[in-house]
Amino acid sequence: MGVSFKRSLLAVSVAGALCATTSAYATNAMQLEGYGVEASAMGGVSQAYDNGTAAMMNNPATIGLMESAGRLDVAVGNLRPDVTATAPAAMGGSSADSDATSFIMPAIGFVHKVNEKFSMGVGVFSQGGMGTEYSGSTFMSMGTGETSRSEVSVGRLIVPLNFAVNDKFNIGGSVDMVWGGMDIQMAMPVFGPGGTAPPGTFADLGGAPFGGSQIMGTATMTPGLATGVGNLIAAGYDTVRINFSNDNDYTGAAKGYGLAGKIGFTYKINPTLNIGGSYHTKTHMSDWETDDGAASMEFYDVDGGAPTQVMSGKMVINNFQWPAQWAAGVAYQPGGKWMLAADVKYIQWKDVMENFSMTFESNGQSADMTLYQDWKNQTVLELGGAYRVSEKVALRAGLNLSDNIIPDSYVNPLFPAITGNHVTAGVGWNITKKDIMDFSGSYALKEEATNSNTGVAVSMSQVTLQVGYSRLF
Repeated sequence: MGVSFKRSLLAVSVAGALCATTSAYATNAMQLEGYGVEASAMGGVSQAYDNGTAAMMNNPATIGLMESAGRLDVAVGNLRPDVTATAPAAMGGSSADSDATSFIMPAIGFVHKVNEKFSMGVGVFSQGGMGTEYSGSTFMSMGTGETSRSEVSVGRLIVPLNFAVNDKFNIGGSVDMVWGGMDIQMAMPVFGPGGTAPPGTFADLGGAPFGGSQIMGTATMTPGLATGVGNLIAAGYDTVRINFSNDNDYTGAAKGYGLAGKIGFTYKINPTLNIGGSYHTKTHMSDWETDDGAASMEFYDVDGGAPTQVMSGKMVINNFQWPAQWAAGVAYQPGGKWMLAADVKYIQWKDVMENFSMTFESNGQSADMTLYQDWKNQTVLELGGAYRVSEKVALRAGLNLSDNIIPDSYVNPLFPAITGNHVTAGVGWNITKKDIMDFSGSYALKEEATNSNTGVAVSMSQVTLQVGYSRLF
């Protein structure tokens, strides 16, 4: 394969991945349990062995463990969440199944050894996110008859570089361009002046408090908007719906962009034992914004049936970031057939998911709204193994173990990132010495949580399937 053809293939593939990156319903909270088909089959473990171009998402220093002069990886995953929200008996006890049951997750990466010391590359990967969608006929619509949905997606364009200090020690790093998209359609009951809002719901809005089962935090409005809302409440409108969604599989109505980076190392203790570690910085992204007029606050008179009143404007998601992460791991390869590996990751969700803040802007007026989150930091243990049955076939399996980090008081059916433990498996097939196919499957065990304020229960499990093709140069 000539150099010009390889460059053309890479350019076309990267462009395709950039266009096709969609939201991924993530499983270590909002983060995927593994990046790269090989690592995903082994519980996500990836810090201390050659796991292909997924290194740029995991530990960029493992690029230095690559034996070939170059590698192109193209992969696609299908995440299939199963989410159910159940209302308490006081709300009728009915259940609502999320219709968001399939998410496509593309990835592409290319790395090249410039010389004995330096390796570099480029890649596009889906970072993670979350998403649900409930029919307007379920209790989640709060009587509006409209769909309730959420979709958060984050992707990265990554440029990694590795330096081989010597035949034992590698140092790697990357510069990441990060982008994100978000849709939200969420209905809440309104509480008029003098009403008593449930604990943890919307606080006072210029004398007209409103809130509801989505467990909103503090909210404030400029006087003009507060007056308009107050008049609607006085007229008998009893439900408000926040709405910004473009129903596009590839990007959300609210968009943001920024930068991040990674640094990592690997060290060969002896011919059979490697250690490695990495640090991923917190992202530095702009506020995520919709176009002007692409967002609205919609007021419904659910009991009286008066015409829906709509305030159109712009929604700004304030300072939404992806967290920093520390990781360390070990890989033991006692012979040509076996490999056993283990990683520990520490994801600093608390720093970025204490609160979720939005600002709605309409005709020079604004409303600041905060959705309480209070996520904990997350420790993830990853265990994986591989056995080479023959020169052509390798079998892989693993475990990915973590806890639900969302407090019960803030569990939300629209954002149920509660999964914890996963069982994974996969197979690698060397079609030729230069062409490889990899397959992986992951099952997130069913988790359940009940909001202690509203009594709404959420259950979730998930299957993730991935397939990838690798070309070695």
